[in-house]
Amino acid sequence: ILDTLTKSLVEVYASKLNEQEQADLVQCLEVIANDQKYNLFKNTFPDDGDFAYTKYPKHVEFFKAGASYRERAAIASNRSGKTIAAVYEATCHTTGIYPHWWEGRVYTRPVKLLLSGDTAQTCRDILQQKLLGDPGDFGSGMIPKDLIIDTKSKRNIPDAVETIRIQHKTGGISTIHFKSYDQGRQIFQGN
Repeated sequence: ILDTLTKSLVEVYASKLNEQEQADLVQCLEVIANDQKYNLFKNTFPDDGDFAYTKYPKHVEFFKAGASYRERAAIASNRSGKTIAAVYEATCHTTGIYPHWWEGRVYTRPVKLLLSGDTAQTCRDILQQKLLGDPGDFGSGMIPKDLIIDTKSKRNIPDAVETIRIQHKTGGISTIHFKSYDQGRQIFQGN
């Protein structure tokens, strides 16, 4: 969309701008595109005003419940933001970075998270993609690029990640492990 917008803006204003101004416009639009691409965490639930409360009241209620309940369930329709809310909360806990409006549980030290899906492929295609971004472009997902320390690949599943190590604001390292239900009950033992 942004490429189309960039081309359209340049075409519309081409007759009104000199070459340098056109180049500056393209550069500004690229900066905006990179901000959108690599700052998903900051841009999803902005930390200014009451945006999250007014636009996503059910999500905020879900986050807040984490302060009182060890287990919660987000039961909602498809495409209603359940996965985005889950990976946003996972990012808050693993980085130690919480928005000012956060009333849910807060971890003041690095954490280890276990994220699960029905198969390794759906873990890769849904959870991993939302957290890290596209393979080869990690950092374009919810976890800020500069906080991803490293990833460990999962064997036998192309482009799948088994473990993510994330810089926590305290200086420690948080870890996310992906497991899938099709691996059987034994894979969850000891976790």
